[in-house]
Amino acid sequence: MLPTFSMKYLLPPYMNAFPSNIGVNWKQAHAHTIWAYRGKITASPRTMENFTAALSHINDILFPTSKYPFYFLTPHAQQNINGQHQMPETQLPEHPVVFLHPKAAAAKGLTENSPAVLWNETAEIAVTVCLTETVPEDIILCPHGESRSSSLNRLTVSQSTDMGEVRTGAPGVALYDVTVDIRPQLERETPSFYQ
Repeated sequence: MLPTFSMKYLLPPYMNAFPSNIGVNWKQAHAHTIWAYRGKITASPRTMENFTAALSHINDILFPTSKYPFYFLTPHAQQNINGQHQMPETQLPEHPVVFLHPKAAAAKGLTENSPAVLWNETAEIAVTVCLTETVPEDIILCPHGESRSSSLNRLTVSQSTDMGEVRTGAPGVALYDVTVDIRPQLERETPSFYQ
């Protein structure tokens, strides 16, 4: 049996936190179970009788694989917002700094401050490694807007979101569902991003 997600958060007072115009009858849905499957919340067959899911299947591209074993997270820096920059461009590091767990780094032959290449099927970019035990072993974290040379969005895979059509009538892009791999940068190697 699959683990379940408690429906109590769909009842008042939490109900107001959810969009009311996405086509779900929350009063009907609260009596049913939502099943957690591979990290995503998917409606159970019993719930599906009362409303339809936006996606008819679960996309494996959203989960790490042996080829791309890390989730790639690009949060906002805590001390600024999109319209702010914390330092002049000339003071930013040349390459983005990525944070990963020491065990994950050791398995890939990486050390603190070592140059590396972050890559997936869409692009590869040069990065600098920073080790921290605060990041889980299957995550690479890189605050966006923190370097002069690389666009982190080049690693975004063309993948539709599950809620795009429900809200706008057109598919959205899953900008934050990216998986990657990392390897040491060879001496004098220039990732294809710069060629």
